[in-house]
Amino acid sequence: MTNTISISTLIQAKQELERERKNLEKEKAAWAAVRITLDTATKADLDSKVVHIFENEIVRYFAYKDKPDLRLLLERLQQLYQQGASASTLDKPELDGYNLAKLVQDIPAVKNLDDLPFVLEIIRLTIIADADIYHQLAYVGNGGSHSLELIIVFLAWGLMDSAINTQAHYLACYKIFFWLIEGPEATATKYTHFDPYGLFIYLHTSGYGNYAAVAPLHDKVNMAMVSLGFIPYNDWSRERWWWDIASFASGLGQEKAKWINLFFPYEHELLQPFLQSWKKYLDPASLKIMINNFSGTPSGRKTFKTYFSQGPHWLTAMMIQDIPDIIFDLVRRNEIYLLAPFLKTHKRKLSALRNDKGLSIMQYATATRGVKEKTIQIIREANLPTN
Repeated sequence: MTNTISISTLIQAKQELERERKNLEKEKAAWAAVRITLDTATKADLDSKVVHIFENEIVRYFAYKDKPDLRLLLERLQQLYQQGASASTLDKPELDGYNLAKLVQDIPAVKNLDDLPFVLEIIRLTIIADADIYHQLAYVGNGGSHSLELIIVFLAWGLMDSAINTQAHYLACYKIFFWLIEGPEATATKYTHFDPYGLFIYLHTSGYGNYAAVAPLHDKVNMAMVSLGFIPYNDWSRERWWWDIASFASGLGQEKAKWINLFFPYEHELLQPFLQSWKKYLDPASLKIMINNFSGTPSGRKTFKTYFSQGPHWLTAMMIQDIPDIIFDLVRRNEIYLLAPFLKTHKRKLSALRNDKGLSIMQYATATRGVKEKTIQIIREANLPTN
């Protein structure tokens, strides 16, 4: 996965997401139109046949050497779903029965690539036929995972021997991702404590897997979630991944510096959902914590200066607007690396800035004990416009 925001990739991912979701919703509506005409007894009969195919036949493909013909199972399911059968009655608990999530979990076990399209189509049709994607779980260690979580893990890891290990399998998971992913608000409402983008970023930046062979698809998964307004930080991911704004900024200033453009891109109209999601978490206290944690190490200072000096950035503009006192504090502390982007890219804003005593930045610098000549010099060289 690239460590920068690619607008062209974002456009492609957004278009693909919209197309796949539109087609899926159209097919769901057609299925629902048939389903609503059925009486209770017919529904129960059809649904029980779906459960039978999953629990007694599809499961055999993965559990036994004598495998059933997946093409024939797909044809039978197609007929049932066309008649209005629902997949909602498949068992939900991770330790019971066989359901959609367990089939998704078994994708790596499809060794015959000729069978992979059949598995993919079974999954697609089962989603259309009202499978409870939010509560049907597969067993994963201590607890269960739903289909989207499993897909996010497979995609985040790239190719690895213990999970998805061929491009064909990865492409299958990529397609399923577009059928399952929803926006941040819908995800927060429908799932319990689940952050797909936080999980995706956490696993990827932790260094698992081989991304080179699947980089274009990996990047589009990332950009699809960015286009929906997901960010790599929220209340739940803070609890799950043990990072707060302080550790987040500290990491970006050190070992995760290469990801700063991905996490805090420069503004673009197509990134508005992403930026608006970030701004909900960046209150004055968080902004102050963030910039102070960039100052925690020499590498953090250099990262901040290099990245935010490229041009006016919405994050530094927020800092001037919401915590203007931090600029005077940086002057007092002689934080010339952190001051540099503000002086270079927000000249007019800084020229109008005054502290609680009515002093400009230059007046404050020259009047404050401990401010070094070098700090005063960079303020002077910034040649801030006079109002």
